[in-house]
Amino acid sequence: MAWDETVAERLREGLLAVEGVEEKRMFGGLCFLVRGNMACVASGRGGAFFRVGKDREAEALALPGAARMVMAGREKPGFIHFDGGSLEEVEIFTPMMRLCLGFVEPLPPK
Repeated sequence: MAWDETVAERLREGLLAVEGVEEKRMFGGLCFLVRGNMACVASGRGGAFFRVGKDREAEALALPGAARMVMAGREKPGFIHFDGGSLEEVEIFTPMMRLCLGFVEPLPPK
């Protein structure tokens, strides 16, 4: 299944002001990298997931519609999944992108 282009466009909008963003097909979806580090993905299974790190996971999971990402039957610590509809809500998308970038931007470039 291909990713939802509406979700991909929403992620692009959230990353407009960020330098060093690259798009790459990964995990059956469209991955957005910041200076080579995975930040978020328009998932081929629907919705999107965000890399927030283990320290920010509880804050991210407190947002409505948030769930730990599951890949190959296993939960992935530090990765949070949302369905596409949740991303239309500014009250969800804005803090989620802030948490994601707060984790990814300080990482060294790859």
